[in-house]
Amino acid sequence: MFAPIKKKRVKIHKPFWMSADYQAINYKVEKAKKEALNTNLPEKWNEFKFIRNKAFHLKTKLKTRSIKQLIEKNSKSIESKLH
Repeated sequence: MFAPIKKKRVKIHKPFWMSADYQAINYKVEKAKKEALNTNLPEKWNEFKFIRNKAFHLKTKLKTRSIKQLIEKNSKSIESKLH
């Protein structure tokens, strides 16, 4: 008897705000979290928290900038259609 084949969904497109900088720091977050969980040392947890907060700050900054650019782009196209 064989187990059924599982179907997995793969997300192809990354979010419009995501940059290479964010991907690199997010990788560091995952690595630091794994290390903190394995060692359970307070220094490693503090390092993980610092990197996690840095990644969160970068993410919000990137999202804000991207959304503002989209709004400006759309408002300019609407203004050109009105005039």
